[in-house]
Amino acid sequence: MMAIPKPTRTLPAERKRLRAQSQRETARDKATADRLCSALVRRLAGNRCEAAGFDGVRCSPQLDWAHGLSRRHATVRWAHSNTFSLCRAHHDAFGRSPSVFDGWRAMKLGVPLFCRVVDQAREIGHVDIPAIVAALKAGQFLQGERGV
Repeated sequence: MMAIPKPTRTLPAERKRLRAQSQRETARDKATADRLCSALVRRLAGNRCEAAGFDGVRCSPQLDWAHGLSRRHATVRWAHSNTFSLCRAHHDAFGRSPSVFDGWRAMKLGVPLFCRVVDQAREIGHVDIPAIVAALKAGQFLQGERGV
């Protein structure tokens, strides 16, 4: 009688190594997407603060890549409709007063797009980060456009 070979098993140490490698690759891809999206958003804004002149805050020279909704929402993290080029002064002012920031974003995007971004952020789904990186390298957004 011929013995049936047992399936090969991935050892726990090997599984941990593969999981850690995958997590490192994902973190590297996210960092690349962040860097590319930041540069693209600032370039599209003409390397200026998009909130210049709003609410009496004087713009500072340092530009930040700001998010309307937290970066933890992967469905809109790299969306043009959720990211803005803000000077450090406006970024800090909006951080201290989220309701003012929400009002500015609704004014900037228009209420329908503002609501659509909020709905997109609530969605749970897989985000293809390598595809987002490829699109950003080409100067395009795969996630929410502003329509400007």
